[in-house]
Amino acid sequence: MNTIGPAYALIVLQEVSARGLSEAALFENTALSKGVLEAGENIAMNDFLQLLINADAMIQDTPMGIIIGRRSNILVLGQAGIAAASSPNLRQGLQSLESYSRLHVSYLHIAVSTSFKGMTLAISFSQDVGVTERFHIETAFMLFQNFVETVVGEAVLDARYYVPYPRPDNADDYGQFIHGDMTFDHTETLIQIPRRVLDQASPFYDKDAWQQSQRRLSERIKTITSESSGSAPYSLHVQALLQAQEPPLPTLSQIADQLHLSERTLNRRLQEEKTNFREIKSSITHKWARQYLLDSQLSVDAIATALGYQDTANFRRAFRNKEACSPVEYRNQRG
Repeated sequence: MNTIGPAYALIVLQEVSARGLSEAALFENTALSKGVLEAGENIAMNDFLQLLINADAMIQDTPMGIIIGRRSNILVLGQAGIAAASSPNLRQGLQSLESYSRLHVSYLHIAVSTSFKGMTLAISFSQDVGVTERFHIETAFMLFQNFVETVVGEAVLDARYYVPYPRPDNADDYGQFIHGDMTFDHTETLIQIPRRVLDQASPFYDKDAWQQSQRRLSERIKTITSESSGSAPYSLHVQALLQAQEPPLPTLSQIADQLHLSERTLNRRLQEEKTNFREIKSSITHKWARQYLLDSQLSVDAIATALGYQDTANFRRAFRNKEACSPVEYRNQRG
């Protein structure tokens, strides 16, 4: 049975109590009670979803996800939240959330990618949340907004939010709480964090806590490897680490250090998963090369330097091997 921590349900209970509404009505058709929530144990996801439906029927003036989200902080995500909160900057904090959501059983999954505009978080749920999908998306948006703005110390008005549902009747309410443009009827649930804030140093950086969280991730990867011979946790983790960065991408040594492994051990782990560091890095570097060619006015020489090539000829050769044409031809054909 899928479960979730009681934090969100307790927030809903407090809201209902503060409004003088019926707790009995809130818990109707669930196995929940005030005592169960206060015990601190995980609760069944189905009970939580029903509680949300009950609360939404009782509270009409504010979107349910906003009610939960504005009271939430990143620590509700447990070890993932601790890692993010103690990170050196937003980029590393958001990337660690992606890693934890992939390596630990969780109903919330995050995929991170980086572009010239900044970092995009693609949000999905491991369980069908039915009619409560909008509540969960609203909560996630508020949760990440709170985290980002706490770190940078200001409202981030140039963030962008995309949702897969039609514009609701109370969409104007979003403007009171979500500090960025909303796009409805999108194909995915996305948050775009502007590039300008990603590498700003976090005032909450805790070196010891951050390093400990990275050790936990490394240990979790080892556990997954030993439990499932068909998985590829090292490949996925290295790819995620590289995708969160801008060129020039980190070296094998830097990635190995972050995973608390020797270069030799990391290479061996990747080889066991039928890949290698050079192949993963090359694929992501090539994505950046195409982006530079199509979305910037930089010369081919400047792009090669930005990507970390010591010799432009090597860049041209690597690009032709991928695209069967030169960088200039690629730009002219698609520009």
